[in-house]
Amino acid sequence: MSRVRDEEGFTLVEVLVAATIMLIVLMATMSVLEASTRQQRLLEQHNEAQQSARTSLDRMARELRNLASPNGDPTVTGFTLPGSVKRNLPQDLIFQSVGETKTAGSLNQTNVMNVRYCLRASDGSLWRQTQTWTTAAQQPVPADTSCPGAGWNPGDTVVASSVANVTADATRPIFRYAGDAGAITATDEDSRKDIARVRADLFIDPTPGTAPREAHLATALFLRNQNREPIARFEVLALPGGVIDLNGSSSEDPEGQLLTYQFYVDPPSTLPDCELTPLPPSCIPLSAARVQYPTPDTNPHTYVLRVTDPSGLTGIATKSFQYPPPTTP
Repeated sequence: MSRVRDEEGFTLVEVLVAATIMLIVLMATMSVLEASTRQQRLLEQHNEAQQSARTSLDRMARELRNLASPNGDPTVTGFTLPGSVKRNLPQDLIFQSVGETKTAGSLNQTNVMNVRYCLRASDGSLWRQTQTWTTAAQQPVPADTSCPGAGWNPGDTVVASSVANVTADATRPIFRYAGDAGAITATDEDSRKDIARVRADLFIDPTPGTAPREAHLATALFLRNQNREPIARFEVLALPGGVIDLNGSSSEDPEGQLLTYQFYVDPPSTLPDCELTPLPPSCIPLSAARVQYPTPDTNPHTYVLRVTDPSGLTGIATKSFQYPPPTTP
């Protein structure tokens, strides 16, 4: 019989070396997997933050398009459009909108409400606050300017987080405002009446300083229900007997409201109040769209028309005129 050969196995050293190699490969694989998982979590955080911000911008845009609508007939004297924008700061916007549901028995016939979007820079949270009322008289905006502020309805919510508009290096406005004449930076009541457009920019970054980079979301819209300045136009015509015809009937109001008219001759840079007694010398008597006025002399003069809508917005037009018109050689 042939002798069975001895079966040789692995030595202890070989087993230890193989185990060490397998452990190194496993650790490398786990590190790659962990890095991939961590990156996936970061991407999910960014996507969730971006989606939340995008939803908030869409909601705010809908509410701004639904600014408190006119109440009544714009052809009736005394009709006034509401001043829809109540605060126009770079990180704090308050405007008047219309509520979706109305409380039974409410005296707030138009169901208007105040809506606020503001940034709490300490943690990068964008808040939405509302103020509703059931009285016939509108309620003033709460005086607390902190975000979120007191005096608003319970249940105020954070509508976007990880907002990086305010950082240690820079402050970027969330809200920017414009009218027919361009950017509006003043925050007084008269300037707010001129706001016709609002742009919102949100920079979202849940993990500042690390990838992925911050996202920039933006929206811009025209406030279709916001009152706009009237447009002043007029023509000057020489009539016999040293009389000029001032005709401002081509002036118009974008919302179709009734306008009041005031003509001036050679006024100062700041137009005077023509309701004063005695009448300021630059005010042409009679307040009408068309006025016939004896010319002061045959020298050139500057004529100005100011039209005013029921809410106090004005439009101004200026023309130079000489009676009789100079003869062309």
